[in-house]
Amino acid sequence: MSVSVEMTEGVRDWARLQTVITIMDRVRELELAKIGLNMAQATVLYCLGTAEEPMTPMKLSRMMHKQPHTVLLWCTAWRLGAWSTPRET
Repeated sequence: MSVSVEMTEGVRDWARLQTVITIMDRVRELELAKIGLNMAQATVLYCLGTAEEPMTPMKLSRMMHKQPHTVLLWCTAWRLGAWSTPRET
């Protein structure tokens, strides 16, 4: 015997919102891929570009809400050439 579960209007609204968020994330990934970036790289560039003072990995990690060692690895990889620089369109 199966039990029928009916979603309330609020639950349906949250499900629709999650669908929109997922679609926007995918579109953002596709747009960034056109210039050779991923979301992590774009976030690093944005934080560095909007900072009013020189950024250390610790300050950058706080601004990005990421672990300091993760941001340090990203910056090190970029500096060593593991991450490519953005292409001009």
